[in-house]
Amino acid sequence: MYWSELGSKCIKRATMDGSSPTVIVEQVGRVHALAIDLERRALYWAALDPPALQCIYLNGTGRTTLADNVSMPYALTLYGDRVFWGDWNT
Repeated sequence: MYWSELGSKCIKRATMDGSSPTVIVEQVGRVHALAIDLERRALYWAALDPPALQCIYLNGTGRTTLADNVSMPYALTLYGDRVFWGDWNT
């Protein structure tokens, strides 16, 4: 499982029983949405402070900014090779 921690501004993963938590990415701001692409083995997220859509491979490498200065991203989903997001105003 994957989750974000607001206080430490990181995204972690662990086994389904919660054991072996590991930080996979730091300095992510306030994350409001996570999505996993199992085919590409990548994790996507929408964050504030700064507002951006980013992704990283599940092994913790290849962090990429997909879009920055997006208006208050809140929700995120994947469909095929596309990333869709909503914001607080929609």
